[in-house]
Amino acid sequence: MLLHEYVDGRDADLSPGSPDVPLVLDTLVVLNEALTPCPGGVPEVAVNIAGLQAKAASLLAGELPDRAVYETALDRFDPDALEGDTLLHYDLHPGNFRIDDGRAYVIDWAFAVRGAAWVDAVMLAPRLIEAGHTPEQTEGLLARVPAWWSAPADAVTGLAALWTLFRLYKARFGPVEGRDFRARAAEAGRAWVRHRSC
Repeated sequence: MLLHEYVDGRDADLSPGSPDVPLVLDTLVVLNEALTPCPGGVPEVAVNIAGLQAKAASLLAGELPDRAVYETALDRFDPDALEGDTLLHYDLHPGNFRIDDGRAYVIDWAFAVRGAAWVDAVMLAPRLIEAGHTPEQTEGLLARVPAWWSAPADAVTGLAALWTLFRLYKARFGPVEGRDFRARAAEAGRAWVRHRSC
């Protein structure tokens, strides 16, 4: 039997100056603390990363703008760096936050995995850029999340590259109705990977 609580509210507004941004970041801190250690029976983050790696390999086998940037990021990427003991949401975006009466609720845990606490911050970063923050501003915002401080630089850049390539793959080959929003997400991710690769 599954029990659910109905949560009213609206999607989070992650644009610069929105009061939702600090609320979302503070919620991420609470999640990191409350969901460590991870309950038993949750798959390792490597399960989800394998899907990103497969799509990235497919794109890298063909014509791809910024190929060298992605290849460099992935050459330095060690998937073992993502291992940890925090229950991760793994798919944080504005639609998976419900803002209601000054609180942020996190919904849709379909991709939940066990991993390093900083992984969810990395997954949120391109969404902040997509909403209008620069990569520099985004990393400044993530500094509010203690788990971000322990994130290995090469692991962050590699994961950002995988995240971006997965969205780019879906923008090219996924369902037609989702291609535009995935292309926008991929462009935000690409801006962040370029910034981190300079």
